[in-house]
Amino acid sequence: MTEVTSRISDEELWFAVKHFLHTEGHIAELVGRAKTDARRNKLAKELDRVRAQRQKLVRSLFPDNAKSSLDQYWCTIKHLLTAEGHLEEIIANAARAGNRAMLKKASDGLEFVTGRRRHFISLVLGAKDNPGGCNRCKNDD
Repeated sequence: MTEVTSRISDEELWFAVKHFLHTEGHIAELVGRAKTDARRNKLAKELDRVRAQRQKLVRSLFPDNAKSSLDQYWCTIKHLLTAEGHLEEIIANAARAGNRAMLKKASDGLEFVTGRRRHFISLVLGAKDNPGGCNRCKNDD
C-alpha cells in the first residue's frame, strides 16, 4: 500500500463540506436567475442532489452516538464553514491585489473562525445531551 502523507483527514473532508455549501449557494443563485419554470425546476433538483450528497458526507464525519447532538450545533458549524470559505476568497484576492492590510484582517479572521468551527465540532463529538438546536437547520446536516 502506498503511503499518502496529505489530504487524508477529517479536516480535508470538512474542506469538501465547505465547498459543497459554496456550490449550493451558487446553484441557488442560478435558480433565482432562471428565466423559465423548467430551468428553475431542473436547477432545484440539482441543488437537492448536491445538498443530499453534502448531508451524507457531514453525517459520515460523526459517530452514530454523536448524531443526535449534531442538530444542536450544525447551524453554527455550517455558518462558520461558509465564513471560512469567504475569508479564504478574501485572502486570495487581497494577496493578488497586494492589499496587506486586508490580507492581515482576513487571515486573522480565518484563524479565529477555523478555531471556533473546530471547537463546535468537538462539542458535537463530546456532547452528552441535546437541548434542541436550530429549528430552521434541523434537517440540514
